[in-house]
Amino acid sequence: MSEVLRKDVLGLFGGDLHDKHRLLYPVDDSESVESRIVTRFSALRNKGGVTLVDGAFDVPHNNHEWYLRHCKMIGVFAAFKARHGADITFEEMAARLPSQPEIIDTASLAVTVDADDKVAHKKSGLNHKGGVQRPIYPWIARAGRLAGYHFSLNGRLHQTVDLVTVEGDEQHRGTPLESSLALAAFLKSEKLLDTFIVFGEHDATVDEAHDLQLDPIVVSDDGKDDELNPQTGERWSSSALIRRAQGSAVPVPITRPEGL
Repeated sequence: MSEVLRKDVLGLFGGDLHDKHRLLYPVDDSESVESRIVTRFSALRNKGGVTLVDGAFDVPHNNHEWYLRHCKMIGVFAAFKARHGADITFEEMAARLPSQPEIIDTASLAVTVDADDKVAHKKSGLNHKGGVQRPIYPWIARAGRLAGYHFSLNGRLHQTVDLVTVEGDEQHRGTPLESSLALAAFLKSEKLLDTFIVFGEHDATVDEAHDLQLDPIVVSDDGKDDELNPQTGERWSSSALIRRAQGSAVPVPITRPEGL
């Protein structure tokens, strides 16, 4: 059997590790940042409801994926209520999903990934954030990974994240991509946003979102429903993974899959 070379893999499967058509990173060209945003979010609007959420998503772990699935479903339910009436319940929608999986496609989830400078400012050198220079992954790697998240319903794959962009980098100062709040406010003014989600531990962002009349949905950070790391028995966290990589001991260094 002939050896499969890396160049053959690149030629057959494409030269990019992640599908870049879900990424939005406007740079200086003939079209303004605002018009590029409107074009991309208008395409999402044509499918139905639009939900926006922000995060660093540095050092990937399972609860990042669960969190974004949660955000996706919040947006899907909001679109379902808009279509069927405010009195309809989540349980009623959930009962329809097995026979009507197309309900998932009535809402899109967009994510703003924190720029490297923003992550560095918030997390570098802090003991409770791993005590090291952050981010571990550059924004393009974090964004590309999120753009590939998907889930299965009745054997059919659905995209979790429909669009990923970056916020907080210097190239976009003075534009809607200067912050997730600025983007949310811009999208709302253009009637291109239905649901803005803020993670519960970001109190200042929640307050500012209320001041901007963005009506944010705050997703709790109580951790009660989080998936646990089988090595530690504790909830997944990027900071804990950094400490683990630095050699911190864990109760169960080797795990086995359950039920297989």
